[in-house]
Amino acid sequence: MCAIFGSSKLSTFKSLYAANMHRGDFAFGGVFIGRSRGGDIIKVPGIYDFSQNTESITYFTGHTQAPTSTAQRFNEDTSHPFIYNDWVVCHNGIITNYKKLQKSLIVNAVNVVDSSIIPVMLSIECNDYTLVEGIKRVLSQIEGTHTTSLYNKMYNRLFLARCGSTLYVNKNDYSSSVFEGCSEVAEGSLLELVDNNFKVVGRFKNNSPFFIL
Repeated sequence: MCAIFGSSKLSTFKSLYAANMHRGDFAFGGVFIGRSRGGDIIKVPGIYDFSQNTESITYFTGHTQAPTSTAQRFNEDTSHPFIYNDWVVCHNGIITNYKKLQKSLIVNAVNVVDSSIIPVMLSIECNDYTLVEGIKRVLSQIEGTHTTSLYNKMYNRLFLARCGSTLYVNKNDYSSSVFEGCSEVAEGSLLELVDNNFKVVGRFKNNSPFFIL
């Protein structure tokens, strides 16, 4: 079991991190986003100590990871976030058609973790479509469950999506676990952080046969 969470305020981000710790403390990962393009990618075993300077960060995204059957020891290659070209993705859930999707790719850039396929697919699809339409096309192909944060480094844009797994938001915070003042994201929704507010920017095909906690 894993979790995703994020906030524009470091104090709130730390609180959301603590609230999601029970869902996995094997590793921490995320991207700390600044005003310019790109972001600071973080992958560490165990618990993150926030020792780095965060004054220039405008938004914090995080992922708590539990060990999986394919990754019992910490390895950056099999830990969130997964990165390919301009895409940085954190995912909570199970992609049941991962092998089928992997075989259909024109590039061999994924590893044993199913989540690694998402940024590769985004990089391919978004070359021919706008970011929103490309994301919707990718998410509509995924079978199983997910709550996913999707950050594009080139355009400095952050998206959230929910299909099967839990996801809660308020104005500009999000979490896999319930928190004060939050509301549940509707199934099949794609949200974007716009002017420091999460707004629904599209919907995609929901291919989840069940829910996970």
